[in-house]
Amino acid sequence: PQAVGAGAIRASRITRQTIAGKSGGVFHVLAPGPSALLAPALRLDRALNLRAATPGRLAVTLLLWNALAAALVAALFLLLRDATGRPGLAALLAAGFALTPPFVFYFYQFYPEMLGALGLTLALRVLVFEPWWTRRTGWWLGLLLATLPWLHQKFLPVWGVLVLWAVARAVSQMVTLPALLGLLIPQAVTLYLTALYNFAITGSVRPDALFLAWGPAGVTTARAGQGLLGLLLDARYGILPYAPLYLLAAGGLVLGGTAAARLRTALPAALVYYLTVASADNWSGAVCNLGRYFMPVAPYAVALAAVALVRVLDRP
Repeated sequence: PQAVGAGAIRASRITRQTIAGKSGGVFHVLAPGPSALLAPALRLDRALNLRAATPGRLAVTLLLWNALAAALVAALFLLLRDATGRPGLAALLAAGFALTPPFVFYFYQFYPEMLGALGLTLALRVLVFEPWWTRRTGWWLGLLLATLPWLHQKFLPVWGVLVLWAVARAVSQMVTLPALLGLLIPQAVTLYLTALYNFAITGSVRPDALFLAWGPAGVTTARAGQGLLGLLLDARYGILPYAPLYLLAAGGLVLGGTAAARLRTALPAALVYYLTVASADNWSGAVCNLGRYFMPVAPYAVALAAVALVRVLDRP
């Protein structure tokens, strides 16, 4: 019990985003998922560079990241196809938005937001449009959701909302016990391992223990208003001045119809993530291109825009 509170933190700040652990060593404050994913590819690039005497090339690593980016575009297409019922329009919109901010910037930059966008897109498609969950669906969705806390601490609140939503839907559908266990067991494992990870480094099991040990700012309410408007409208960092097509998402939010109604069930999860990043001290995103923090909810906005476009195209 004494390891639960912030008072148990014994790690200390060193410099930008690094801390000294409670038992020594230097640790990064960010979640280790993206680094663990890229490490094998970076080691392979290093071996190839040593063999070919071409230092500094990241061919394998970039190919891996581009493959994940291609998977995001494919997942976006599937989400749009399910939302609109029009594969042609879904393909056109997925390809078009893939070449606009923020997608196009993060297909070659190693930030967790691209991975978060992929995970949220796949999860939303199952939660919103999957008609019936089998045991395979339960385990697949459970494992997918369990990866979110390891990408970045900013995904912790939306992870909690998605897990509660998934459990509520599984119970309402009266899925089989194996399917429900497939959803819950990975969450219990990731919660336990996250607590151990934070405790091993800082002495506290709090999910935000690493950030508290580091010290500066973090998620507060001091700049929430600025972030709420700035992420969308800021002249330098806002997404709408540079990709105004996202304005169509507002139409999808207010339209009638089955697809729009289903997409609105995902609004709480999208809002929780948006409020989390808007409340961050560096809501605009540090050392990055436009729309980094907006990117994980961009596929949801594209789906709402697609529903609005379908309604217009269906008019006489």
